[in-house]
Amino acid sequence: MSALSIEVPFPVFQDKDGQPLDSGYVWIGVADLNPQTNPVSVYFDSALTVPATQPLRTLNGYISSTGSPAQVYIDGNNFSILVQDSKGSMIYNFPQGTGIEPIPNNASGIVYDPAGTGAVPTTVQTKLRETVSVKDFGAVGDGVTNDTDAFVAATNYINSQGGGTLEIPYGTYVVGQQLATSPYTKTDPLNFLNCTLPVVVRGNGSKLMPPTGMKYGVVDGVTCDAIQLIHPVSCSSIVISDLELDGRVSTVVVGTGVFQRQGDGIVALLCDSVTVSNVYSHHHCRDGIMIGTAVDSSTTTIYPVSITNSRFEYNGRQGFSFIGGNNLTVTNCYFGHTGKNGFVSMAPGAGVDIESEYGLIRNAVFSNCKVFDNAGAGLVADSGDSADCTFYDCDFIGTTTWSCWTKKPGFKYYGCNFIGAAVNMSVDYVSSFGTPTAFYSCGFHMNPSLSPSGVIYGVRMSFDTSPYMEFYNCEFTAVDGYALPFASSEYYTNCVFTQTGTPYSIGYLNGSFFARNDITTTGTLSGVTSYGFTYINTVLQQAAFPVATYNGLGLTNNTSAVQRIVASSSATGWATSVGGANVGDIVIDYSPTAGGFIGSVCVAAGTPGTWKTFGAISA
Repeated sequence: MSALSIEVPFPVFQDKDGQPLDSGYVWIGVADLNPQTNPVSVYFDSALTVPATQPLRTLNGYISSTGSPAQVYIDGNNFSILVQDSKGSMIYNFPQGTGIEPIPNNASGIVYDPAGTGAVPTTVQTKLRETVSVKDFGAVGDGVTNDTDAFVAATNYINSQGGGTLEIPYGTYVVGQQLATSPYTKTDPLNFLNCTLPVVVRGNGSKLMPPTGMKYGVVDGVTCDAIQLIHPVSCSSIVISDLELDGRVSTVVVGTGVFQRQGDGIVALLCDSVTVSNVYSHHHCRDGIMIGTAVDSSTTTIYPVSITNSRFEYNGRQGFSFIGGNNLTVTNCYFGHTGKNGFVSMAPGAGVDIESEYGLIRNAVFSNCKVFDNAGAGLVADSGDSADCTFYDCDFIGTTTWSCWTKKPGFKYYGCNFIGAAVNMSVDYVSSFGTPTAFYSCGFHMNPSLSPSGVIYGVRMSFDTSPYMEFYNCEFTAVDGYALPFASSEYYTNCVFTQTGTPYSIGYLNGSFFARNDITTTGTLSGVTSYGFTYINTVLQQAAFPVATYNGLGLTNNTSAVQRIVASSSATGWATSVGGANVGDIVIDYSPTAGGFIGSVCVAAGTPGTWKTFGAISA
């Protein structure tokens, strides 16, 4: 219960005996002057449009207008007032009266005075209009009423202002309309276009979802797109937070020819900055989220994109399509079950698809993300000009197909886990050490117990199509019925390999092993070339060319060629066997003799190149 103060709506004038003044006279004039001889204009309305004749007459204590109590107004602040009884005798005369400004019928007449030095006052109406609510335009949010018109009106207002903040109060909003006849039309609820000021969409935990019975693909001879719930285009900044976007694919009428047709949670294109946080986007016909900016090779412009604490699952084509941009950060996000909603599934079916379409892709960073159980490869990068993407502490788990497929240069992984077979993890046959796919302290596990579903794809990591990858301090495991990697020309430094139970087949490691590597296996191995200390079942293997220092430490000469320090009985023989020598290569003679030399250094590249001895040994 709350208390309410009852105020008298009209001033009450009293006679000399304290009774309500009846048939009295009231004069209002200029302050400090006689109001009878210096009257001011008086009105019966706050807009000052209905004049009142002086003297004003009273009825039962109230100023009267056509027999009813009335309020009176003047254009000013101070005034003088004379009150007389019905016989013209003075009751009181007050030279300095002050009135009360009328309460406005809207917030435009109320001042908002912000705190802080230098703050500029404005009206309450202006301040409130800095934030727009969909309920200002009639949205209901009861999960039944179609609120499309309200959302469109709110969006149009934001667009007309060049940006602004849109509040979506907590509720469930049915949005989106479709006319599935020829010609086909649809209405998306939130289409922000060409906003030069920031656009902020605050969801407050609300859910947006299309109505039941939307059509997708070719249905009854008409080609239909599904709804795109949030679709900013060419905006300077878009911020989306605290929303559930439910595509309701189970209620959609799915026809033929659905490939690549619209039907998404968020599609942000050509925006300078995109920020998404605390969004759950699921069960859409196509993508949970798609982001693309036009970056070409001639520009260093940064278009920051940030996605945090969000979940994208059970969408038809992708959890996340990144189709162009420079400077993407994705943190604490989940991408799962793409193509597994039971109604719409289309290629590539990835949890995350890094595919340059709108512009090149550079400098994407994923941290603490999980990619699980997608119909296509969990992470895909196999098209367009994409490079230099980095992943920290991410899990890639393949259950029905590859856990990862990133065939682009400059991809780096730190502390990541690959559970289930991965494939095509490097650029086609690129031997340059400037752009290899590299893994640092990562785990590669063919072990179903590490999958949340207890299921993994494949029998081993398929690195045979992924040459020249670099592995530092990584762990490889395979349990009974699975095998260690099938590799091709990889480089391993300080790695551990463990095969337990009965292996599926031979471990075709096929690589060069540097520093110390430990291999424990119940099966057989192929292609292990040791350039350091490699132990197989605790037995140290004979090194082919024991390497003291490797390119992984960054030793390059002034032509950026790799410098190697190896041990061999013949410098020219070694150079010929490895396909040529670089300037600065050093061969230590592992069979030194008295009067001979410690080794040789390459002074001119070639096969075998030009070599000069150094370090004379006493006879």
